[in-house]
Amino acid sequence: MDSKHITITRFFEALSAFDTDAMAALLAKDATIKSAGAPAYHGCEAALRAISDLSRSHTAFVAEPSRCLYDGDAAVVEWTALVTDFGGGQNKLDGCAVFDFDGELVKSARFYWRPEDMHN
Repeated sequence: MDSKHITITRFFEALSAFDTDAMAALLAKDATIKSAGAPAYHGCEAALRAISDLSRSHTAFVAEPSRCLYDGDAAVVEWTALVTDFGGGQNKLDGCAVFDFDGELVKSARFYWRPEDMHN
């Protein structure tokens, strides 16, 4: 398993655990996180707020990468997630993400899915 795949696996583990400390170790200082239907978070500290924001709106967001395709410092990742809201409602999301790397660190991650699936 190459270092980018390990980073992607750890990224999804940190995201699913709402673990900002683990995520901070994976992000470049100038990292950008962008999700469908939401504003971009620019800079590592702002990107970590994306996790905090997610944890305030959902009790669980269990995401797993299912397939990764690589090209140099970029990767396209297919993923699935089971999202649980505070009322106990659950939604399954299927999406993809485009990662750009600075060495082994995530420079940017752009997540795509149908935003309406998050709230069904």
